[in-house]
Amino acid sequence: MPLFQPKSRSAEELAALAANELVDLARAGDPAAIRYIIQVHNRRLYRAARAVLRDDLEAEDVVQEAYVRAFSALESCVSACNFDPLTGGIGVQN
Repeated sequence: MPLFQPKSRSAEELAALAANELVDLARAGDPAAIRYIIQVHNRRLYRAARAVLRDDLEAEDVVQEAYVRAFSALESCVSACNFDPLTGGIGVQN
C-alpha cells in the first residue's frame, strides 16, 4: 500500500491553489498535482527550448530533463518555492 493516498483533485481545484501549495502537493508525490504542473508549464518550456535549439526532438529532450531536474529539486526547495523559476532556469541551462 502506498504511503501517500492522494485526494482525487480536479484541474479546477488544482488551478485554484497557490503555486506553493501545488509544489507542496508535488513534493508529497501527488500525481494529479505533478500532472497539472507539467500541463501548465509544458508549452512555455517547449517553445523556449525550441526557439534556442531549433530542433523538435532536442527541445523535447531538454524539456523532459528540465522536469526531471525540477521535480528532483523539490526536495531541497523551501515551502514558498515556485516551480516557474525551477523549470525555466533548468530548461535554458540545458
